[in-house]
Amino acid sequence: MSAQNAVTARYDRIARFYDLIDKPMDLMGVRRRRKRLLRQARDTTLEVGVGTGRNLGLYSENVELTGTDVSTNMLAKAQQVAATDRIHATFELAGVQQLPLGDGSLDSVTAACVFCSVADPVADPVAGLAEVARNVTAAGLDIIEVRRWGVWREIVARPLESTQDPT
Repeated sequence: MSAQNAVTARYDRIARFYDLIDKPMDLMGVRRRRKRLLRQARDTTLEVGVGTGRNLGLYSENVELTGTDVSTNMLAKAQQVAATDRIHATFELAGVQQLPLGDGSLDSVTAACVFCSVADPVADPVAGLAEVARNVTAAGLDIIEVRRWGVWREIVARPLESTQDPT
């Protein structure tokens, strides 16, 4: 079994308990940070590592969301949340290293607490960030702010001046 398959199998096993396991992180301020991050998502948005769908209700109504995850059981939970809360979203089985979307097809990309779920702690996060950057670069975005709290990073990007619509 490959290292990534082992990580994926672990998330498949804990999917039904994941929200309970992750609850202490919310109490330490992560939920507040997720809300702030996801409020900035616009139009066609990809959530990398959608997990059990805990973030689905935090997006504004104008977001057309696609969520990806490596775990089929996590995605099944996210689909249940979407159906129960009547949230329109599309879900894809995919890792951050190979996103199922073309260049320039996104207006926003979000990833909250995702890079801990990749198998190789050096190469895979770099490959994942490069994959997300492919959509960011193709969309003509410029990173304008990085907020840091311990291991938490919020990266805010906007369209480059030359790519913004003057109207």
